[in-house]
Amino acid sequence: MVFLCRPMVAFDSDRSIAQFAHTAWGSREGAPGRILALAQTPDGYLWLGSATDLFRFDGFTFQRYQPLNGPKLPEGGVRSLLALPNGDLWIGFRAGGISRLRSGRAENFTATDGIPDGNVKAFAQGRDGTLWAGTSHGLARFDGHRWHRVAKDWSFAGKSVEGLAFDRKGTLWVSAKDTLLYLPQGATAFQTTSVHFTDVPQIVEAPNGKLWLAETAGTVHPIPLNNNAAPMDQAAVRVGSQAFLFDPDGALWIATVGEGLARIPAPYKLTGQTDRSSDSVESFTSQQGLTDNVATSILRDEEGNIWVGTHDGLDRFRKTNLVPIVAENGLLDTDLLKGNDGDVWAASNQGVVRIHDNKTYPVTYPMGSLLGGYHDPSGTLWWLSLDSFLRYTNGQFTRYPLSDELKKVLPGRINITSDRSGTIWMVVDGAGLFRFENGNWKRFDTPAEIAKLTPTAAYTDDPGRLWFGYDGGTIVYFDGQKFQTVSTPQNSAVGDVRDIKAGYGRVWACGESGVALFDGLRFHALFTADGANFGAMTDLEESSDGGLWLRAEKGVVHIEADEIRKFLVDPTSRIHAEIFDSLDGLPGRLADRIGQMEVQDTKGRIWFATTNSVAWLNPAAISRHNQPPPASINTVIADGKHFDPRSDPALPARTGDLEFGYGALSLSIPERVRFRFRLDGVDKTWQEAGVRRAAYYTNLPPGKYQFHVNARNVGGAWNTIDTVQNFSIAPAWFQTAWFQAFYICIALLLLWLLYQLRLMQLRRQFHLALEVRVDERTRIARELHDTLLQSFNALLLRFQAVSNLLPARPDEAKQRVDSAIEQASNAITEGRDAVHELRAEGSPAIDLAESITNFGKDLLSAPTAGGPPELDVEVEGTARALDPIVRDEVYRIAVEALRNAIRHSRARRIEVEIHYDDRELRLRIRDNGKGIDAAALEGEHPPGHWGLRGMRERAKLIGGKFEVWSEPDSGTVVELNVPASSAYARPQDGHKFNFWRTGRG
Repeated sequence: MVFLCRPMVAFDSDRSIAQFAHTAWGSREGAPGRILALAQTPDGYLWLGSATDLFRFDGFTFQRYQPLNGPKLPEGGVRSLLALPNGDLWIGFRAGGISRLRSGRAENFTATDGIPDGNVKAFAQGRDGTLWAGTSHGLARFDGHRWHRVAKDWSFAGKSVEGLAFDRKGTLWVSAKDTLLYLPQGATAFQTTSVHFTDVPQIVEAPNGKLWLAETAGTVHPIPLNNNAAPMDQAAVRVGSQAFLFDPDGALWIATVGEGLARIPAPYKLTGQTDRSSDSVESFTSQQGLTDNVATSILRDEEGNIWVGTHDGLDRFRKTNLVPIVAENGLLDTDLLKGNDGDVWAASNQGVVRIHDNKTYPVTYPMGSLLGGYHDPSGTLWWLSLDSFLRYTNGQFTRYPLSDELKKVLPGRINITSDRSGTIWMVVDGAGLFRFENGNWKRFDTPAEIAKLTPTAAYTDDPGRLWFGYDGGTIVYFDGQKFQTVSTPQNSAVGDVRDIKAGYGRVWACGESGVALFDGLRFHALFTADGANFGAMTDLEESSDGGLWLRAEKGVVHIEADEIRKFLVDPTSRIHAEIFDSLDGLPGRLADRIGQMEVQDTKGRIWFATTNSVAWLNPAAISRHNQPPPASINTVIADGKHFDPRSDPALPARTGDLEFGYGALSLSIPERVRFRFRLDGVDKTWQEAGVRRAAYYTNLPPGKYQFHVNARNVGGAWNTIDTVQNFSIAPAWFQTAWFQAFYICIALLLLWLLYQLRLMQLRRQFHLALEVRVDERTRIARELHDTLLQSFNALLLRFQAVSNLLPARPDEAKQRVDSAIEQASNAITEGRDAVHELRAEGSPAIDLAESITNFGKDLLSAPTAGGPPELDVEVEGTARALDPIVRDEVYRIAVEALRNAIRHSRARRIEVEIHYDDRELRLRIRDNGKGIDAAALEGEHPPGHWGLRGMRERAKLIGGKFEVWSEPDSGTVVELNVPASSAYARPQDGHKFNFWRTGRG
């Protein structure tokens, strides 16, 4: 295995291995076992060579890898990996053979291509780009086109190669079976050394230029080449190892064979043989959570994470902004106190410890249970217990007994500060204010409304004013002369006060409702970007750069100095903040309780107490991942079939389910990556996916598409460049353009046929209606001819006769004139009847029975010989709406029958019966007159008389049955029966079928 020396991002050497954030992936998380090799390609992917397969890891998902197109990778497991800056990944297989993976396509090389047989154990690339590979049967070099076996022509006598490495001078080092060889840069002949060993799988150059090697069954140690760099060549760590590395801090990380992971923070200090029990060696084993104690590979990625492959999974060690303190007995619910020289004191019910250089030291103190402490400006530490007040200076405690008055009010909440003269002040819950003078606490008189309040915070600002905060929101300061109230429960900007701090000319307060800044008159609350307050805050510190650090239930809240400056200019501006939580190394929860749980030490570090530990961060060395990670599209799956996302997949017709698997290559904190996606032509806007790493679509129509995905870190901006996947869906035969054109032609043809059919229906309806109207006009014409015209003709003849009689025979002429007048009157009556029938066209619009009744009354109003007959109109059943045409024809038949009965039958009684039922409409007209001549009943009628014939024709037009019964002197019965399907009007909601209806006459 090879380690190239290249620039890396460095951290301060400020923590032990136990203070790294550790994450393990085992079989439950999908990680492979027996990870023999690790590599990271420039695109950010982590590649794992296991004893069975090649895997790719994006920080979230393990993917067993085989190219989707082109040759497949050989089987038999992976032994070695090498990622090159150009993106190539070289893969060495346990069963022999080498593959180069470039842009998703594999190129395989075997012994026939010049590669020695056997397990491919190591790769290395020189400055000139030449690639070297060592196998269990020899050494080979790749010139960019083909492999060449290295043998005697290079003075290489080794038969088995275990490890390869280039140092910073360009020298190639080769560990053969039992010796070490090297090839200086530019040389063509290997040189031997006097170094002898067994089974050296790895050679690594330390940051100081000294070469180290690992023996699987022996030790990890410098190569004795008389290099004067530390440590001495005799130094060694007695652990068997197959892989190790140096981090930028100079620490040595060793993946051991059976003893877990070892870390030596200062390997240059090693002397002689060092075993695991040495204080200079840190261990991390399966007892601390390592996936397995057999660690076989190790890698440092581009983000500074340390990755370890074991027999049972994969482990990551990550530096976090918050550094937890590891204590043997834990640090539960502690109060913190700033010490000197960067020390911090932590007090709890378990005792007091001093934390120095990340290590804890128990403190023996001559007092009982602690209530609180104070670090005064001179560096002196003060502690308060139930019976004593102690001063700690130069490693010694000085005890001051408490007065009986003060003992009576303890325990209770206390807060301690000091004024500019060095006098110490203490505010006690329910007891008021005390001042420490001449070794004794004395009560200091305060206004009654202040003395009864519950104190929660005390601090002294730069001008020397003493500030006190209370439950409810009251904040006061004492300037040496009087108390001034600047916040009351009615106008409090922070609610219950939890902390007050002053520095850099500013006074800050935080509490249950957020954080606020004092402007000289009152406190102004800060609001988040969405307009809300910051919520409950229990402690605050202002760092030297002007930023604010606050404790909140959700984590450590940081408001950067630029945001503070923006607020100072415009107090209405909205403030952006960042959150540091467990992903940043915060151990446990930040408990919401009264106490001093956040302090700033003398080195500027901010310390936080949690429910189960203590952690610190350095505001001047915050590591951020503000750069949005590039999104990648890993899988395209259509109806269960995988397609290569590197190409523009052409998906089959009628694709139903489509899935895009995507990710973002952030190996440090992938949990903080957020995604959004959009499919052009389908999604109008970005679809927020959160942490979900897949998008699904169903039943997309055929065509060309573009799928976009974008990523960002929490609190960061979206990447300015989308990752785009082009793809297309083929049309089915019925979705092709030619079929759609054919379909359109068929549809147009059908529409044309329907149009023609409708035209035929309209023509038929028009002709039927026209025929009925013509028949009606013909009947009226004949009736006028039979009545009115004949009467006028006879009248003219009479007037002619009268003219002939005058003047010779005046009496006879007068008689003729009287007769003519009577005949004219009859003609007028007949004309009126005809006109009435013409004007009655719209009468059937009202109820049929009412229309018939009205007509009969009009007809009976004319003078008749012997007086008018009695007319009775009856309705049986429930009257129903009739089809307009049917109604018109029935009405006209009734009118004709009534007219005949009234004028010609000499009846004394006429009955009209209209019967409605579900089967038919029946009209029956009965009179008791003289009856109808038998010849007329048989269809014969005098010239110009069309009554019965016209009624039969009308009945036929509407599909009805017309019958007449008559006997001499026994009256006449006229009956019309019309089927219900023809007679009754359709419901109003049936209008959608009107297109198909035709007229009936």
